[in-house]
Amino acid sequence: MAQQVSGAAASSIKNRFVGLFRERLGAEESGTDETSFPSPAQVASSDVAFLRTVLLAGLSTRKAEYIKGLARKFANGELTASMLTNANDEELTEKLTAVRGLGLWSVQMFACFALKRTDIFSTGKAALFNQKIYFAKNMCDAIWVSNVEWQSS
Repeated sequence: MAQQVSGAAASSIKNRFVGLFRERLGAEESGTDETSFPSPAQVASSDVAFLRTVLLAGLSTRKAEYIKGLARKFANGELTASMLTNANDEELTEKLTAVRGLGLWSVQMFACFALKRTDIFSTGKAALFNQKIYFAKNMCDAIWVSNVEWQSS
């Protein structure tokens, strides 16, 4: 959920998402505590309008459809946490890019941050590209300043 909104907004949306299911299903059905996510089956069986009631702050109807579709794949066993954890990078990419709404960048970010695969570096987004340019420019400036200071000493 944090892909297109700030971290604070994503956290707020996540809390509202979990809370919505707790209100709808009751604490016993939705999870053991107030931070438990609903099951994939609970999300997959919800209509998009219901999901949108909590996702209005920053997520589109299309994003709600993607979340529902991903939940459906987990609910029917097409995807499992174990399967994703044990898949190599190629298998992971193949499985997840088959999910509507998940592209290569999303899969790489999932592998890097959720699966802690530190050998992943995505070059596919403009924001990252701009960060690389910023980093390179600042490194060149720092090297130049350092070199000038060294030569003048």
